[in-house]
Amino acid sequence: MRAYQLPQATGIDALVKVDLPQPKPAHRQVLVETYYCGRSVAEAAQVLGVPPGTVAARVSRCLRRLRDSLQESAPRAASRG
Repeated sequence: MRAYQLPQATGIDALVKVDLPQPKPAHRQVLVETYYCGRSVAEAAQVLGVPPGTVAARVSRCLRRLRDSLQESAPRAASRG
């Protein structure tokens, strides 16, 4: 598997990144393939050497974790403002 180099976060992206949990490496890989590289689940599965169902499940879990984290941090962010 190849290593990925993502652009550095700046501005609001850097602030948001601080409050979000870091995904597990396997989950990060599927997000990079599907969202950053724009591959379909089937294409990402082929690149990563895992079944398409695994890619779909990892994307779902990772997005759910990020969504839950954002919902938990929303009241904290509102109280800072």
